[in-house]
Amino acid sequence: MKNGTYEPLKGRPRTHNLARALANTAFDAHIAEHASLLERFDDMVRALIDHVCESLKVWFVDHVIKQDAQMRTIFQALR
Repeated sequence: MKNGTYEPLKGRPRTHNLARALANTAFDAHIAEHASLLERFDDMVRALIDHVCESLKVWFVDHVIKQDAQMRTIFQALR
C-alpha cells in the first residue's frame, strides 16, 4: 500500500477524481487513527511495565530488609 492511495480505486478510470480523493483521504485518516491507537497502547504497556517493575522492586527491598532480616536474626539467635 502506498501512502495516499487506496488500492481498490487505483487505476479505475470510471472512478470520479473527487470520489478517489475522498476515499484516499478517509483511508489515510483511518490508518493514522490506527497508528495513534497503537502508539497510545504502547505507552500504556510501557507505563504498566514500569509500574510493575517499580512495585516489584519496592516489595523486594521491603521484604529483604524487614522480613528476611528478621528471619536471619531469629536463625542466628537459635545457633
